[in-house]
Amino acid sequence: MKALQEHLASLLEYGKYESCKGLRLHFHQGASVNLSFLNTVIRSVDIVLSTMARLNLKSGKATIRPPMQESPGIVTGLISMSGRQAQASVALSFDKEAILFIANKMLPDEHTTIDHMLIDLAGELANMVIGDAKRQLEDKGLRFEVSLPVMIVGEKHLIAHKSIAPVVTVPFTIDKGTFIVEAVYEERT
Repeated sequence: MKALQEHLASLLEYGKYESCKGLRLHFHQGASVNLSFLNTVIRSVDIVLSTMARLNLKSGKATIRPPMQESPGIVTGLISMSGRQAQASVALSFDKEAILFIANKMLPDEHTTIDHMLIDLAGELANMVIGDAKRQLEDKGLRFEVSLPVMIVGEKHLIAHKSIAPVVTVPFTIDKGTFIVEAVYEERT
């Protein structure tokens, strides 16, 4: 577990962190990232996309997203999670090339443009990732209610997580295109 903490800590590039206690990475000004939650989400992304779409994923460096930074994706599925211990949200945001590539691997017809089928696919992929993450978190004793995905479509859109916690962004590259995963975890007081 300590190796995982050190690995994830080394991936985060937003300034220097002050300490790494348990499974939290603490930054200046009281901001922190729950590394266990982040690792669970990343593991779920890998499981779902490598299984359902037979993709080879390559993750990039995790960063803390600056406020009001636009998403590089063209279609995003955002799902909120709410539990007694915490609230969280996860977004999967696909660029055009990535969602077309995934659609053409998973769906029977050839797809060349973003349409309702691809928007639904992005939402369903977000649902599957959150479903797997929720299962893993329940194994750790964390219970969450999960929302339906909110779909955001268009170039240069904002992904609005309803939290004051830092938004961690992890980019992924696939054979054709890229996508990002954003994760937010905020403990309830």
